[in-house]
Amino acid sequence: MKISFCIPCYNVADYINKCIESFYATSLHESDFEVICYNDCSTDNTQEVLEHYARQHANFQVLQGDENAYIGGGRNACLRAAKGEYIWFVDADDMVVSEKVTDVLEIAQDHQLDVLAFNYKETDANGKVLKQPKVFTDSQVMLGVEFVNKYFGENVMQNIGYPWRFLVRRQWLVMENITFAEQVCWEDTDWVLKILLLPQSVMSISTAAYVHVKTDGAISVSFNREYSAKKIYEYTIPVSERLYDFAGLLSDYLSAENAKKYTTIIEKSIKKHYINRLSVYLCRTNRANRIEYHKIIRSMPPSKRIVENSSTTTKLLYSVVGFQFSQLLALVYRVKHLFK
Repeated sequence: MKISFCIPCYNVADYINKCIESFYATSLHESDFEVICYNDCSTDNTQEVLEHYARQHANFQVLQGDENAYIGGGRNACLRAAKGEYIWFVDADDMVVSEKVTDVLEIAQDHQLDVLAFNYKETDANGKVLKQPKVFTDSQVMLGVEFVNKYFGENVMQNIGYPWRFLVRRQWLVMENITFAEQVCWEDTDWVLKILLLPQSVMSISTAAYVHVKTDGAISVSFNREYSAKKIYEYTIPVSERLYDFAGLLSDYLSAENAKKYTTIIEKSIKKHYINRLSVYLCRTNRANRIEYHKIIRSMPPSKRIVENSSTTTKLLYSVVGFQFSQLLALVYRVKHLFK
């Protein structure tokens, strides 16, 4: 088995067909690939659609969970069931570029890669191309950390992208025990960072091999005023903790210089993109949520760990004002949006 396409599914009956058909439109023989779909307790007729394809294709497998595992849990379940040499995680509302799949796979196999990166194009639901970012060029095989330095550098946490931009060798994922966070949002943040920094053989191609479809029903979550402080806390803390845990392991894989560099980048990212962003979201909500937020933020393990590793001045400011700076961030946010 050459490749496993892994798709987490939740209420995707209206558009999963295009995704699935893109696999069967490739030049691969059905014995060379498998399609594994994880139905994450859908409440529409997603299960019926998936069972229809399972009856038509011997290489189509349907998994079903007993409780919501979210995207991360669905991807992990697919990975456990997969038999392909390479894994391609695909979102149910997207598609692969069918005529490019064989080329992508052959490049990965010929170079015995742990990870192959490629470009994508974004379209609307009608297929109109909205953008086609050209992040990756045709590169040589290199170490993961060399790859990150080449394409992302200091901005790696902001620009690493999504799991569907990479073809990954299954045995390497299993050997390194690289999985997704389950039952949380932002489940892929530490996953993508790991599959880029840790491999021994990474390569990129300029080919746009994936179609990301921008729809109102996209699986990503956008926060709004209805989210409570507790819910956002539940989503944010696991991601921050996993990133911190990963940062603590970097010295086992990277040189001392690179380990220090990326540990610093990760810690700065947690402060900027999780703790401060959390404060902005919560300060947009009602007073009760803001009060709850300030109670939570002071007890956050990541915030405590940041402070413990900070300067004396930072520790003093934290002890006096905590994270009241969030009020200023919220004010800036409001002013900014007045002029939109």
